[in-house]
Amino acid sequence: MSAQRPAPLILLACLFAGLMLGGLRSPWLWMSASAVIWSLALWKPEALSLDSIKLWGAWLAWALLSLCVCDQPWKGLYSLARWLTLVAFFGLALSYWREKHATLWFWGLSIVAPVLALAAFFIRSPQGTLIGLIPPYYNYTMFIEAAFIAAGAAALWHPGGPQGRRRWLLTAAILLALAIIVLARSRSALWAVSAAMALLAFKQPPATYNRWRLLLVGLAGAAVLLLMPESWWIRWMKLDMVQWFTRPQIWNSAWQVAGDSPLWGEGIGNFEQGFLRHNFPKSWAVAYGFSADHAHSEPLEVLAETGWPGLALFMAALWAGARVTRKAWSNKLDFAPAAAAAALTAMAAQCLVDNMLQLPALGLLFFSALACVAVGDSPARLPSASARIAGRALATLGLGLSLLGVASNLLLAHF
Repeated sequence: MSAQRPAPLILLACLFAGLMLGGLRSPWLWMSASAVIWSLALWKPEALSLDSIKLWGAWLAWALLSLCVCDQPWKGLYSLARWLTLVAFFGLALSYWREKHATLWFWGLSIVAPVLALAAFFIRSPQGTLIGLIPPYYNYTMFIEAAFIAAGAAALWHPGGPQGRRRWLLTAAILLALAIIVLARSRSALWAVSAAMALLAFKQPPATYNRWRLLLVGLAGAAVLLLMPESWWIRWMKLDMVQWFTRPQIWNSAWQVAGDSPLWGEGIGNFEQGFLRHNFPKSWAVAYGFSADHAHSEPLEVLAETGWPGLALFMAALWAGARVTRKAWSNKLDFAPAAAAAALTAMAAQCLVDNMLQLPALGLLFFSALACVAVGDSPARLPSASARIAGRALATLGLGLSLLGVASNLLLAHF
């Protein structure tokens, strides 16, 4: 066995263990996972694929600058270190993963998602919310379920997708995930699945009649929904909880925060400070006040925290990944890249209306899908001496920032 073979499996283990361990919300668990990722980078620094992640590096450099000029730079260290580790994970995956590892990623997700769905059914909050193994909110688990449904549907429709018993098991797991989303009343997850299915209808099916069949299924589903009683609509659309729904107001506040400092932003990890300047009254929070530490929209939070230049760099890095994603749909031999592309579509759609990437393991899931669609896209190059030096310097910096970020997070939580 060559020295490189354990690395891709270690990266996959970090991802799936993180999903099962509360999404690595615990700073100690996330520090352990970060240490593993940065250790791989230190062991083989040229594997960070610096050329492939340079746009993400540009965004991180801008985020660091905006953090240095903000009022509370120490408060953003944990967020900056988290993003840096996620990008390092992505770079390592680009180097180490091959087609077989993308397939392992898909089947790993196909095992973890049903387990998390069942856990959500049995593990609930005192109010009955389906929190499962990733507390305190149900939407984290539903994010994974939506990604899995999209990936599974793409695999089932792919000409080289699973056959026989695996096909039936995969279908059953998809139905279970969809049932949990409906039971949890997760509108954002349903929106994510719908967005992925819409793209899949035009990208994935190998024949035109499949698109018509999918359209007929969609129309039949819409007809069934229209015939549902009003009480069902009130419950599923959460109209009975409208007084608790604050997301549109938070989006508006995030836009106002971005207007305070269009160039530098509030500083990564410092959204709450800006939000408190543009708070809004809530009748149920009069006694204690209302606050939000996230914008409930990934692009809006990036804009509020790093300004317009930061958002432009962030979207440029995503667009570079989207370009690679488009090629994954045309792969007729291997279903895994197309499945990852569908999952990426669902996750990106949900990130428009919530901050899913703030939970480390969900960030790993997003970047792992991005790595899977890029498998085999660029030929391997012999590493140069400068790439090794730059990679080792980045790995050392990343490991130090991760430790410092966890320490600052624990100190802020304590005091």
